[in-house]
Parts: sequence; C-alpha cells; structure tokens
Amino acid sequence: DELKARVGGDVITIATTDNAASAAELASKFGLTPAADNGTLRIEASDGAALIPRLVRDLSARVTAVTLRRPSLDDVFLKLTGRAIREEQAGALDRMRMMGARFGGRRR
Repeated sequence: DELKARVGGDVITIATTDNAASAAELASKFGLTPAADNGTLRIEASDGAALIPRLVRDLSARVTAVTLRRPSLDDVFLKLTGRAIREEQAGALDRMRMMGARFGGRRR
C-alpha cells in the first residue's frame, strides 16, 4: 500500500476524439502529465471522482471513454521504472533468445 501511495491517488484512463490535443490540454489547463497508452491517455489524480466531470466538461475534444481505478502494482512499476511490466517481460524474453542464438541454441 505504501508503494501504491507513490502513484498519487487514482488512475484515470481517458479516450477522446483527439487524444493529442487532449494531452496538451490536460497539461496546460489541469497541470496533469498524461501518458499515452494504447489509444488512451493515462493520468493520475488525487481525487479522480471529482476530476472526471471537469474533464468531460472542459476538454475541447469529446470524451469517448473513461475509467477510474485505484493504482495497481503495475502502475507502481511504471511510475518507478518508466516501463510497463509487459515491456520488461518482453525485454527479458528477447535477451533469453539472443543468449540462445549466441550459444548456437544447443542444449545438452
């Protein structure tokens, strides 16, 4: 729970008709730092339930989807390392493949 507290409260995932413009507005109008994630914008807020109506009302682009949740350990990992766990797992698999290729892929 202490690690999750580092994320900064709630995690909001939002999709709009123009995510690029919305990302700029989230920074300039709301002082937030959105992260692009699979066609959505991920932001952290201390009180997500209070912020969501303001986002829907004040963003220029139409909001097409929004979710609100408490931070997960995946969020903590992303905050501390700058990478998603699945990226880290994929990187480890690639390293294992390279090691196998380097040693000729032979098994004893």
